Amino acid sequence: QGFPAITTEVSPAPQFYYAEHYHQQYLAKVPNGYCGLGGTGVCYAD
Repeated sequence: QGFPAITTEVSPAPQFYYAEHYHQQYLAKVPNGYCGLGGTGVCYAD
C-alpha cells in the first residue's frame, strides 16, 4: 500500500513503580471513565 515497514525498538525499561491500588484496572471499574479511552479487553498474565 506504499507504507514503510513498522519497526519497534525493544530496550531495557527503567525502574517501574506500580500505581496505587485504586488506580489499578480503572477502566474495568469505571467503563465511562474520565479519559474517553476504552480498554482492549486483553488481560496480561502475571
